[in-house]
Amino acid sequence: MRMRAQPRLGILQVALSVGFGSGEAFTHAFKSRFGVAPSAWRRQQMRKPDQVFPTGTEDTGRLPRPVPLAMNIHLVDLPPQAVAYLRHQGPYGLSIQRFWIEHVAPWMAANRLVGHSRYGISHDDPGITAADSLRYDAAVALSDERTPLSGGGFRSTLPGGRYAVMAFSGTTAQILPAWAALLGDWLPASGFQLDNRPCFEHYPPNASFNPQTGAFDCEICIPIAPL
Repeated sequence: MRMRAQPRLGILQVALSVGFGSGEAFTHAFKSRFGVAPSAWRRQQMRKPDQVFPTGTEDTGRLPRPVPLAMNIHLVDLPPQAVAYLRHQGPYGLSIQRFWIEHVAPWMAANRLVGHSRYGISHDDPGITAADSLRYDAAVALSDERTPLSGGGFRSTLPGGRYAVMAFSGTTAQILPAWAALLGDWLPASGFQLDNRPCFEHYPPNASFNPQTGAFDCEICIPIAPL
């Protein structure tokens, strides 16, 4: 995702940002996984604007082309946040919405977590990961990391640090161009690069959801670092 969202970011910078000690080691590992050099792969992906970002309108996981948006983006320094989460593995898109309604909401109620902030964390890029292997965490903030949990679930901590945050109000289909514009339009011109922390959607306790229209409110949060 970083190579496609930041086309001007050098391959060496990408390699170092994800833990490789050299561009050569990254290129060797990349070619073993994808069959082509990182630069050639990037050129291919730049010709596929419907596969750049981390969620999808339908269960294909593919995104529409970025569209011009009036973006109100602010930079925020967030503290680390302890969370509990349930993991969904499979296609992104409408199946994630069903996962929240059918599995996560009852689990939150059973653990008295209703009214806490929620986070949607997509771990994989559908442009390079098979749909049935895509990972998504439906997470809920914990006021105490020792809070007992019933009905399964896992614990983690969302890393703190600086994030670019964009408020969103709309439907699942409408949020996808917002992700595309933030990562594909704003980020390359911002003077920042995508940091090696999770991107996520933040749903504050007072975030609205209209079951008739499917419209909801959230904040799209991407981790950033200076170039």
